[in-house]
Parts: sequence; structure tokens; C-alpha cells
Amino acid sequence: MFEMLKGQPFYQPKEGTYMKLLVLLGRCGQPGQACQLFDEIFEAGLEPTPQLYTALVNACYHSNLIDKAFSFLEQMKSLSHCQPDVYTYSILIEACVDVARFDLLESLYDEMAERYVTQNIVLSGYGKARRYEDMEKVLLECSKA
Repeated sequence: MFEMLKGQPFYQPKEGTYMKLLVLLGRCGQPGQACQLFDEIFEAGLEPTPQLYTALVNACYHSNLIDKAFSFLEQMKSLSHCQPDVYTYSILIEACVDVARFDLLESLYDEMAERYVTQNIVLSGYGKARRYEDMEKVLLECSKA
């Protein structure tokens, strides 16, 4: 359908359309197509945004491609106009909890703590995994701040 739409004379590439398609492909377990679509964004003359990258990270998360999601996080951080936001980090934290990659979770939390106040997400993740000692550490760090 999208290919047909792009062929119409009235078609203009829009960030919102690409973002929705990236999310849809992620939920349908099509990360390869999501990555391909992401590359098309540049070809269409659009600039990448934090929202588009976050949608791509989300697509990787829904397909359990955690390492690929983290590689996109690194790409985001290398672009001054595409810095990850609280939504990007929230998706990655949830992904780490789902696959029990607490080593990655802790590094994300440290990085995110410099930018955002999102301890509740981390506490929830530790709680779901019954890692109460780690929850206590986070709470103690919060009380010191």
C-alpha cells in the first residue's frame, strides 16, 4: 500500500507517516523491513529525528533485537540533533528487563540519570524481576540527591 501511495503525484514524504509505519513493522515482527524503511527516510529527503530513531529502536525491541536497538542508540547519540529522549530510554529499559539484561539496564540508568528523572521505570523493572536489593540501591541513591 505504501509503495502505491508513494507513486501518487500528490505524495509528500512526512515524518509522521514513516514513524507510524516503523511502529507497525516493529509490532508485526518485521525489523528488517523497518530498517529498510528507515533508510528510505534519507532517500526521501527527510532528516532523522529522535522520534524516528525511537520508533526504530522500538521495532528492534519488539523483535528481541536488543543489540541492534543499542546500536541505533549509539547512532542517535552521535548525531547532535537526534539525542535520545526519555521515551527512547524507557523502551530500552523495558527491553533489558524483558530479556534479563540487567548489565545493560544499569549502564542505561546511569546514562539516563544524567538527563532525566526516571527512577520509577528502573524500579518497576527491578520489581518485576524480584531484584529487591537493586531496588533498594536506586532508592538510596535517590534519597541522597
